[in-house]
Amino acid sequence: MIPDHPPSLKERALLTVQAQRDPMLREEIRRRCREDPAWFCNFALWTFDPRELESDKSPHIPFILWEYQVDLIRWYEERYRNQEDGIVLKSRDMGASWVAMAWLLWHWLFDSGFQALIGSRTEDLVDNRLIDSHFGRIDYMLERLPSWLKPQGFSPRRHRFHMKLLNPENGSAIKGESSQGNFGRQGRFSVIFIDELAHWEKNTQERAWRSASEATRCRIAVSTVNGADNLFWRLWESQQVPRIQLHWRLHPKKDDEWYQRQLERKTREEILQELEMDPYVDQGDLVYPGWQGVRREKRDYDPNALLYCSWDFGLDTTCIIWWQVDQERDEIVCLDALQRRDTPVDWFIPFVTGELEPAQEHLYTEDEKAKILAHRKWSRPIHFGDPAGGNRHAGTGLSVLDILKQHGIYVFTNQKARDYLTRKQMTEIGIRRVVVNVNPGGAVDASIVDEAMSRARKDERGRPIHDGTSHLRSAVEYFFVNLPPFRRLERPEPVIRRMAYDAW
Repeated sequence: MIPDHPPSLKERALLTVQAQRDPMLREEIRRRCREDPAWFCNFALWTFDPRELESDKSPHIPFILWEYQVDLIRWYEERYRNQEDGIVLKSRDMGASWVAMAWLLWHWLFDSGFQALIGSRTEDLVDNRLIDSHFGRIDYMLERLPSWLKPQGFSPRRHRFHMKLLNPENGSAIKGESSQGNFGRQGRFSVIFIDELAHWEKNTQERAWRSASEATRCRIAVSTVNGADNLFWRLWESQQVPRIQLHWRLHPKKDDEWYQRQLERKTREEILQELEMDPYVDQGDLVYPGWQGVRREKRDYDPNALLYCSWDFGLDTTCIIWWQVDQERDEIVCLDALQRRDTPVDWFIPFVTGELEPAQEHLYTEDEKAKILAHRKWSRPIHFGDPAGGNRHAGTGLSVLDILKQHGIYVFTNQKARDYLTRKQMTEIGIRRVVVNVNPGGAVDASIVDEAMSRARKDERGRPIHDGTSHLRSAVEYFFVNLPPFRRLERPEPVIRRMAYDAW
């Protein structure tokens, strides 16, 4: 029985043995491979890791995808089917390039006329005939395919050239180029895969991305970070291109113990850039180093605790953070957050009220509707925000705060919030009690606040760098500069003054 899901290692081994003596089963397996790249990968491909030799294991490993890699290969396919670009931001050693090469090989085998272009920083990284190059990985996987899955008439001597792989059965081809300004200009392609774009020369990034747009409707750029002053990071920050993030914690073999070992053998800069995907590692120190000590755990809404919202009204971005103050535990829970660019403020109203009119439903994604539904059970919060929200629009005569008032939302502001040093001082004191609700994939999740505060950097003058972290950081500051003094609930012990006559 062939499983509908990508086969496990045990299922792969059993199917491989049975297929050797059953032609009908081979045809059924071929059909399933053609339908699903993840299924094809789990059944037919191998990967290579020389580090396995250190523990006396074989470096040749059946390519059984981890769950996040299944999501990634299907994300690649979705970008191709939708004929749109995509950006992948990753920690090092997440297998994104291996998964991409497996996906391209799948198309090369089963998609007639498919044309792909692979680009990397140097020619050797594209194709040096060794397994550390992209074509080397494809060669390795193709060589180990069952013979009945290889194209009829394929011969490496006749169909494999430097930076080129041809399929004689269906006319598909995979080609390669190194980074240069005319990258991708010579040809038309089904997809262009660009590896480590952030590490290309800055001027070359711009020209290559632009010229590739003339050659394909589907450009996929995969990279670790390399500072913020480059095209890759600007594409990521713009949120205008479909994107996916591969943080090291998604990898099942990378846990807290593994991370501790990395801390012992890598520098702070290497940890922040290679693992935490921090592009600002070389652009000043943390604005709030105390944030590194906050607790991160899953938290639920507490109906017995006060609920607050803090807002930042940027020129191009608005964000809200939901907070709860638990005086008995002496802690402040950063519960949920929402950020969106180029969106009128009244779009955010349903997230506060928990009420969404049927006529508005088309304006929200399913994930956004789930967040609105979760907030429906919450009490009405107390709102804090930027004093600049009171500035009136020249055309309408209304301010952001006026629009919110029309919906029964009154935002308290503090003129001290205009002074950055005051905001910073109050925030540094307040974050000592913060617990962040980290619930990736959940309707209620404050991970984006944690990410922004962990990455917020200051420049050489000591001022925060204005970047993608700025609006959420400001919303955190507006919360603490407006929050009333934190008072304990218990009564103080009575003070007894002894008088002289008490001794009589």
